[in-house]
Amino acid sequence: MVMFGVKFMGDVPFHDVYIHQLVRDKYGRKMSKSLGNGIDPTEMVAQYGTDPVRFTLAILAAQGRDLKLDIRFFLILIGSLLTRFGTLLDLFY
Repeated sequence: MVMFGVKFMGDVPFHDVYIHQLVRDKYGRKMSKSLGNGIDPTEMVAQYGTDPVRFTLAILAAQGRDLKLDIRFFLILIGSLLTRFGTLLDLFY
């Protein structure tokens, strides 16, 4: 792709390449619709909210490793976050 971009457009088509992890289920299998082992992000956002879901995914992501995702991680991490956040709010109000 880079070589064709330089040849035909005279410029590099992109300068940054981001390599991210593969999301797997709790058994280490690749999440896919055909297997039916995926987690619907819209359900997670509706249940917990956007920021807690993003934070959970960011906390679980480690450089160079695939992400093993299970619904229990959301329950544990978001539950502890809400407990700590509630304590922090009590300190300020």
